[in-house]
Amino acid sequence: AMYDSGAPIRSPQGTLLGTVLVFRDVTANRRTAADIQSARAQLSEILESIDDGFYAVDHDWRFVYVNQRAAQLWGKATTDLIGQNMWQKFPGGVNSEAYHRLNEAMQQRHSARFETYSRYLNEWVSVSAYPSAAGGLAVYFRDVTERKRREIQLQTLYNLTAQLSQAVSLDEVGAVITQFALKALASQSSSVSLLTDTGDQLTVAWQRDMAAETLAQWKTFPLTLRWTINDVMRTGQPLWLETQAERLQAYPATAEFTHYCGALAIVPLTVKQRTIGALTFAFPSDRPIRPDEREFLIALSDQCAQAVERARLHEQARQVAVYEERQRLARDLHDAVSQTLFSASIITESLPRLWQRSPDAVFDNLNQLNRLQRGAMAEMRTLLLELRPTMLVKSRMSDLLHQLIEAMKGRKLIAFTVLIDDSEPLPEDIHVALYRIAQESLNNIVKHSQASTVTIEFRSTPEHTELTISDNGIGFNPSSAHAGFGMNTIRERADAIKATLQLTSQPGQGTTVSVIWKRS
Repeated sequence: AMYDSGAPIRSPQGTLLGTVLVFRDVTANRRTAADIQSARAQLSEILESIDDGFYAVDHDWRFVYVNQRAAQLWGKATTDLIGQNMWQKFPGGVNSEAYHRLNEAMQQRHSARFETYSRYLNEWVSVSAYPSAAGGLAVYFRDVTERKRREIQLQTLYNLTAQLSQAVSLDEVGAVITQFALKALASQSSSVSLLTDTGDQLTVAWQRDMAAETLAQWKTFPLTLRWTINDVMRTGQPLWLETQAERLQAYPATAEFTHYCGALAIVPLTVKQRTIGALTFAFPSDRPIRPDEREFLIALSDQCAQAVERARLHEQARQVAVYEERQRLARDLHDAVSQTLFSASIITESLPRLWQRSPDAVFDNLNQLNRLQRGAMAEMRTLLLELRPTMLVKSRMSDLLHQLIEAMKGRKLIAFTVLIDDSEPLPEDIHVALYRIAQESLNNIVKHSQASTVTIEFRSTPEHTELTISDNGIGFNPSSAHAGFGMNTIRERADAIKATLQLTSQPGQGTTVSVIWKRS
């Protein structure tokens, strides 16, 4: 290709004398322009073929390119975007996370990769932004909503499982379920209904945002009704109703629930093929309940069902323990206090006759009577501590040990030597465990040792705490199978607080029990 230009040659008087023509070969330039145009076409073809949305802006945030995928996601035509300011076209994005991250990439001229929730798209997007040579940005973005939903669901299940593993009572389980499970899927309201003890009714145990009048009317209702949740209880299968029309057609009676006009999901709480209740999620409008959401709600219900059943079993075990503890207190009352008071009553009845025969002996009996009464009072105080565990925790170890000693003196004539330093406070569980060990040790001494003297040493320091109880009784062989249930209990209590137990005893040489607990 040739390029030509020319200019006339004139005389000073303006007469045309001739023409100067210049010819230049521009083939290479035209080839270069064609190559550039071809490259641009190829780049555009690539950008239009990718699944990602792509756009480019100049340094003034004006769109210079938008591929069809981006325009489709935004619901706009590319011709409506080219040359327009990005933030004026999408004012809702100003001050969003994407706004700040993209501005930072533009100003500092570095690439940026991040994930954010787009309020405009109502989706999670992954964004990659790169500075262009002309001072603008080239930005790729893709929909990652499905993956983010899965991540959020997994995180919710993880949090729920972690918190439920620490919940013991039904109230604690309910608090966790309300905090994590009932907030799933952004439903309008949600609830957990459980079978009553009679097994013929359901009661709303926990709920979130239920209408007050609905909760008042349906707090407890019979299983005999033709009702959504009752069908779930009967079949043990989840119920998915995605539209109000579908719900009303299947369950016309639900028309009275004017507060709930949309989709409904009800998932059974099942333990060992036994349905104990159901999770209910009501939505404000019709909406599909996606397969991943259904799987998620079923997983939620499994976790909740196991936690509810565990809490119920724990409550049953607690009630059994309370009953057994009451039985033990009754036995202690009979074995200790009743016998002591019986002995005191016999002495009291014999005093008039003894006064007539030997007045001097009366004083010895009065001293014995005083000892028995003091012992009975100490036993009663000890039993009252069993009924009021908080007092046991709040009492100083010195007071508790002296009370045990007084109780033991009422049951048997034993001389006690006591050395106590309890100036360093202990954690509650350690305090109670050491008291129980001392109590069991003294009971063993009174019942089995035939000892006349007992020494109790208790010392608590910032580093460790040591309890030692020794007697001059008949002793025993610790390795014998007949060492006694009491010693097994002491070992279990020491192991529970990770304390070191040292037991020294031989037949005829007394017994020493020493427990050392070291602070970590």
